[in-house]
Amino acid sequence: MTTFDRAAVLRSAQKLLRVGKLDLAIEKYVQVLHECPDDLETATVLGNLYVRAGTPDRAVDHFVRIADGLRKQGLLSQAAAVYQRILAIADDNEHAWLQLAEIASDQQQFTEARMYLTAVEEQRRARGDRHGAAEILIRLAALDPHDVNARLIGARARQEIGDVKGALADLQSAAQDLLEAGRHTDAATAIREAMQLAPDDLRLLDSLFEAYLLAGNFPEARATARTPSHWKRLATTLIAVDDEEALAVLREAAARQPDDLSLQALLARWFIEQGDAVEAAAHLREEMAGDDPALLLMIAEIQLRGGHDDEAATLVQRCIAAAPELVADVSALGMRASGVVPDSAWQLVRIAVDAWTEQGDLATAAAALQEFVTRVPGWTPALIRLVEIAIDADLPDVASNAQAQLADAYLKAGAVSEALVVIEDLVTTRERENPAHIERLRQALAALGEPDLEAAIARRLNANLPFVDRSSDH
Repeated sequence: MTTFDRAAVLRSAQKLLRVGKLDLAIEKYVQVLHECPDDLETATVLGNLYVRAGTPDRAVDHFVRIADGLRKQGLLSQAAAVYQRILAIADDNEHAWLQLAEIASDQQQFTEARMYLTAVEEQRRARGDRHGAAEILIRLAALDPHDVNARLIGARARQEIGDVKGALADLQSAAQDLLEAGRHTDAATAIREAMQLAPDDLRLLDSLFEAYLLAGNFPEARATARTPSHWKRLATTLIAVDDEEALAVLREAAARQPDDLSLQALLARWFIEQGDAVEAAAHLREEMAGDDPALLLMIAEIQLRGGHDDEAATLVQRCIAAAPELVADVSALGMRASGVVPDSAWQLVRIAVDAWTEQGDLATAAAALQEFVTRVPGWTPALIRLVEIAIDADLPDVASNAQAQLADAYLKAGAVSEALVVIEDLVTTRERENPAHIERLRQALAALGEPDLEAAIARRLNANLPFVDRSSDH
């Protein structure tokens, strides 16, 4: 059996080349490669000879087999060099461009990979292969996950080839990455494109609203808001940044969620800060305070300022029931309101007085009533209550003073009969020598049409004198 003499065959091929026998030389090189298929040097020479022989297609096929074999062996740099040689022969060879792109991508050389793929995309688009060009754009999108712009282009390419599901998934993924990167405006653009493919997807709507909000594009966020939660989120954000549209949006949010106590509380707080107690009270709810007595009392004050007397009284009673130590605060609230809304204020002071009375603290109850009638002179219900408590507390001077004020209040109101009863009690049993009481008696008798005032006064003063036994004088 004859052994193949590689060196001898190669020498023969070189001689043939030197004498101009190119085709015969090629045959010799083919013979060497047949026996030594891994002889890369010879393979390269053969490929170049194909070019010299004017058969570039044959050269390309030859180099493709070499490059593909090297790549399979993991010899990427050597394979890349051969693919580059192919492009030097035929710059439109897509196989070489694509293989170079894959090798560059495997080596994290994204710039080079992008260059190779772009060349293919341009070639395909130039020859009218839109579908093929779109496929390359999709490959470009997958090249570098951090290149969000390329991913968006890839998603649009998917739409072009009819892959709506894939396009939607790519747009959503890109939008999420843009949001996480703080590129909120770009994220909104991606989500809008996605919504064109799935207009009824509520999750996309939520994402678009959030993107606008994070981007500070409040007009678009407002235009996008559809759900109650959107309006609430927008309202709280606008309040936080003191936007001029905050109140309008907050009203809209509250109107859409009338049972959302947090929104009602936000509105109430807004109006409180603006000094509008009436509007504030309209949005306050008893449930807002929960079991917090101090908060109950605060809401009660706002309700009172807003003209909601019954609601205020109910809240105050809850407050005292939960925290009896806040009775003084309730009374103070009534005192503050007495100069503006005495009727409402009296309700609160009366609640406080009743609480002190139940606790047995009559002196404090009397003191509160005295302060109230000082602030609101002639308030008959308070004076009557003061007389009663002063008597029970054994405070004779306080009781008599309150009776005098009560008599004056009756006289002023035209309740002469009631005034006369009070005055007669004062002048006949308690303070007979007090000229102010005598004058009150004179006014009452005159109002009743008494013809002889002095005689009538004398009768009343003498009617209750102590009895003197004069039998011993005889």
